[in-house]
Amino acid sequence: MEGADDPADRAAGPGDSAPAPPDAPDRAWRHPSEIGLDARRESDRRRGFGLLAGLVVVGGVVLLGVAAISQIGSQTSEQVTVESDTAAPAIAATVTVAGPTVSRSAIAVLMDDGRHALAPAAPLGRPDDKSISVHAGGMTAQAAVVATDPESEMVLLELEQPIQNGQALGSGPAGGDPSPTSGEPVSTAPSPGEEYLFTHLDHMGDLRTEAVTVESTDARAEMADGTTAHGLLALHGWTEHEGPLTDSHGHLAGWVFPAKGDQMVAWSVDSVTLTAARLAASE
Repeated sequence: MEGADDPADRAAGPGDSAPAPPDAPDRAWRHPSEIGLDARRESDRRRGFGLLAGLVVVGGVVLLGVAAISQIGSQTSEQVTVESDTAAPAIAATVTVAGPTVSRSAIAVLMDDGRHALAPAAPLGRPDDKSISVHAGGMTAQAAVVATDPESEMVLLELEQPIQNGQALGSGPAGGDPSPTSGEPVSTAPSPGEEYLFTHLDHMGDLRTEAVTVESTDARAEMADGTTAHGLLALHGWTEHEGPLTDSHGHLAGWVFPAKGDQMVAWSVDSVTLTAARLAASE
């Protein structure tokens, strides 16, 4: 009918629904806010993937770190176990001085077929002969002071009953020579690069033995009284302890003692045996 409005040209009335706009990819023109929203969604998606990848990498690094620490801890524990299992030589002994309130202890080396023991004097104080005992390999003997050497600060003790430690302290390696019982010296003098065993008392009063390497055989060190000692064995490392130095068969090779400075030194076996002989001669 002429003059009638074309339905497509009529504006939508209040009750009519406006047709939905086509999807964004199908439209030639898009509002800037739509473009920004899509970009933000894409950025959030990439950020999520990046965060997930970062968490995976961090988790892997943490797991590797924990595994490495566990491995190091296992190796350290294993090493400590090996060192603590090292047997003390047969000639190593412990001297105890029983006091009214507290006991004193010191490391010692058995000499003269177990009839004497040589020990540092300072840790023992001024002991009463009746209170001194020497312990080695499950055996105990009362002892008395023979003499004290002011130069080396060593004391020689005489045991009431000799401690023959061959079987009591165990023999040497299977098929080898039995462990020496008299402070028998090494057959050859130590040389640089050779490894020996150092036995001492730890802070709990237990015997501990560790391997040490000789660095030189003509070292010098400043003593506690300010004098300088010559002709010493220089050992790799440092220690605040003292005690006998032995070879792998238990033969006496020297006496390790603390000296001033960052060093570990030992009297030679000749010095030790001469000191013991000099003190024994003063009986």
